[in-house]
Parts: sequence; structure tokens; C-alpha cells
Amino acid sequence: MEVIAIAQSLNFTVSEVPVSWYNSSESRLRPIRDSLRTFMELIYIKLNIWSGRYR
Repeated sequence: MEVIAIAQSLNFTVSEVPVSWYNSSESRLRPIRDSLRTFMELIYIKLNIWSGRYR
């Protein structure tokens, strides 16, 4: 997410590309905890953009 945000703030073109997904039975997702962590990371990235840290 951070790399995409930096690229967009520098006016780079960002494109979507298809990927192959293989589900792993060993993979674990904690919906509440992981969602909160992702949200906090997004806030951190937005604050860095606003402060000009990525220039």
C-alpha cells in the first residue's frame, strides 16, 4: 500500500495486473486484528503524505 501511495503522490502511473492465487491451509487471518492493523498503517501512510515525508 505504501509503495502505491508514494508512486501516486509522485504522479507515476499505477496499473492493476492479474496474479495467480493459491490458497494455503497454513495461512491464518485474524479479521479484527488484521483489519485494525491495516487501518492504522493506512493512517500512517496518509499522515506521511500530508507531511511531505515522501518527497
